[in-house]
Amino acid sequence: MYRRRPMRNAKPALGLLLRYGGAPLVVTLAALVQWALLGTRTPFILLVPAILAVAWYGGLGPGLLATAVGALEAASLFFDPRYSIRVDDPIELFSLVVFGSLGTAISMLCDRLQRSEQARRQTEEQALSESRERLRAVVETAVDAIITIDQRGLIASVNPAAERMFGYSAAEMIGQNVKMLMPSRHREEHDGYLARYLQTREKHIIGIGREVQGRRKDGSFFPVDLSVSEFHDRTQRLFSGVLRDLTARKALEREVLEVASQEQLRIGQELHDSAGQELAALGLLAEGLVEALGESSPSEVVLATKIAEGLKRVLGQVRALSRGLVPVEVDAAGLMAALAELASQTSELHGVTCTFDCKEQVFVEHNQTATHLYRIAKEAVTNALKHSRAKNITISLEGDGRSVALRVRDDGVGIAREPSENKGMGLKIMRYRANLINAGLNVGPAEPVGTLVTCTLNKGADHAQKQDQGK
Repeated sequence: MYRRRPMRNAKPALGLLLRYGGAPLVVTLAALVQWALLGTRTPFILLVPAILAVAWYGGLGPGLLATAVGALEAASLFFDPRYSIRVDDPIELFSLVVFGSLGTAISMLCDRLQRSEQARRQTEEQALSESRERLRAVVETAVDAIITIDQRGLIASVNPAAERMFGYSAAEMIGQNVKMLMPSRHREEHDGYLARYLQTREKHIIGIGREVQGRRKDGSFFPVDLSVSEFHDRTQRLFSGVLRDLTARKALEREVLEVASQEQLRIGQELHDSAGQELAALGLLAEGLVEALGESSPSEVVLATKIAEGLKRVLGQVRALSRGLVPVEVDAAGLMAALAELASQTSELHGVTCTFDCKEQVFVEHNQTATHLYRIAKEAVTNALKHSRAKNITISLEGDGRSVALRVRDDGVGIAREPSENKGMGLKIMRYRANLINAGLNVGPAEPVGTLVTCTLNKGADHAQKQDQGK
């Protein structure tokens, strides 16, 4: 059987031959150069640096060999009798002993320095290897999916969690464009985002967590929380994405939202059925009191009339509040009428100018979609009244065969280009409802003043599939 063991031993053997074979050659060359240029003066001036070089690169053995060869060549070339290794002069003999001691000391010192440097490198390499193993263990055992791509968008590495999350094996993903893990409506945009960042260095996603849609191997979609970071590996730029499956959290959020809606419905019904009925009865009694006092006590009619009018006004406010609390279920064909009624009620109850603009008939496919669009519009109007202090609000709805766009614009104090979602639940609820119907939501400043909320719903396979999943 063919083995490669001799080839593995060839390299150390060659290095040993070069160190021990090169030692006498270097010293001999130094001695010849010194003899040719300086003659017999200062016989060791070039031999000591030669021994230092040999000992530094070769270690203790080659250094001692170079010292011995250097002493022999010095005795032969620079001391009498010439071309003989015999030395008769005691001073010259003493200088050879000093030279040999110095060469031995240099060799030992260089050997110790070499061993210390080798130990330091081994320690660093071991620490680096252990660090890599720990990092590998963290990545391999992470619950979240970790995907690395290059600047062309090609997948460079994935961890086991990514395989479980998307249903692909690592071999199926590595080398492919990361667009394979996205819904079709995001695939065309991804390369543009990446190219724009590489050109402008403006960070829109990198370093900022955001919620996106992922696409499994079986074609199903699911919500994920994505955070992207950039790092360099030698000469290339890479991007690392950490993805967390939000399916369970979204289910919990849906349950919480349903519970909140049910409690809101209960409070609205209680206001309408209990407090509203009581106020209506008291209003009738007050009107009867006005009629009774009209003949016997004209002076008290004014007070009784104010009481009756006050009860009537409070009753109207309670009824309006109960209507606002009771969730409105909108059918697919009645979205336009519901938005028009929302604009009318807003103008009547809050003393602002709220209009509804819809130039053509707009229909959506599902009642659930229409209800979520209505609630997004209502939340946007509520935010405009509470936070923007708007005086004019416009609700617009437009669509074609491919998409539906709902916009709510106000002339209030405006909002930052990247609004914080930590100040309240309104923006989070709107984004959540938009995600339920697979719609995009954008909240930003309007021109010239105010805030613009835009919800865009694409009519297509993604939308229909998302609806089927929500059933």
